[in-house]
Amino acid sequence: MTYGERKPDPPRSGLPDPATRPAGVPWVRDFAPGKHYEIILDGRLAGVAVYERRPGRITFTHTEVLADFKGQGMADRLATAAMDDVRARGDEKVIPRCPFMASFFGRHPEYQDLLAGPMSAYLKPDAPAPTTDEPR
Repeated sequence: MTYGERKPDPPRSGLPDPATRPAGVPWVRDFAPGKHYEIILDGRLAGVAVYERRPGRITFTHTEVLADFKGQGMADRLATAAMDDVRARGDEKVIPRCPFMASFFGRHPEYQDLLAGPMSAYLKPDAPAPTTDEPR
């Protein structure tokens, strides 16, 4: 997939206003037309969390951090902001089909109330959770 640079959208729900972010601080937005959350640092796209929305459900299908931004904690920041936004919306449950998102819930029990089912349904029993915050 290719994701281009875009002008900031106005903030909504749990996402911060990008205009108030100082240089060097990443921010996240829900880019609904592209069906993904984006993490942006200094005007550059750093990563995405792709989703599908249905009434009452949001299914995360893919998380990707671009090469220039790997190893900087971008994936965890992206997932945290996306889950804060889902919580603020208050009308959706999460289905983490993406291995990174499933492992995020395993490492962050404070977000497990957002899951559409039990945590065990999303983690593969034979696959250990990633120990880093970067997607595979």
